[in-house]
Amino acid sequence: MSDEEIRTRGHVHLIDINAPAKDVWHALVDEEWLTRWYSDTARIDARVGGFYRLGFENEDDVEATIDVFDEQKRLRLIYLPLGNLPSDATLVCDFLLDDDGKNTTTVHLFQSGIPRLKTWGEYFRFARVMWDRRLVKLRKILE
Repeated sequence: MSDEEIRTRGHVHLIDINAPAKDVWHALVDEEWLTRWYSDTARIDARVGGFYRLGFENEDDVEATIDVFDEQKRLRLIYLPLGNLPSDATLVCDFLLDDDGKNTTTVHLFQSGIPRLKTWGEYFRFARVMWDRRLVKLRKILE
C-alpha cells in the first residue's frame, strides 16, 4: 500500500443551536427526528455497539456502528464500507455537543478517514456541502 493510499482527510463543522443539549441529542439518535433533518429513513439501536442505518431516496443506504454513545455529549459513528465508493476506507463521524447551560448547544461535527485519493475527491466535496446543509436544517427545526 502506497503512502497516498493510506493518507486521509476530514472536515469539521461547527454550529450553534438555540436549544438544550437534550433536544439536540434526541434529534441525533431518534429515528423519527433523523428523518426530519437528515435522511428519508432511519433505524437505530442507540447504544455502544449498536447500529445507525440511514436510507436515502436517490443514494445507497449507509450503516454505521455506534462506537461512542455518551448521552447529550458525544456520538461517534464508524461507517461500514460504502458500496458506491471506490475503496473500503473507514469513515468516522464524531458529534460533540457543548451545552452552555443557557439553552444554546454548540454542535461540533468531525468527519474523518476520507482517503486523499482522487477517486474520493467528489465524495469529499459532497460530504462537506451536505453536512453544512443538514446541520443548518437541524438548527431550523430545533429553533
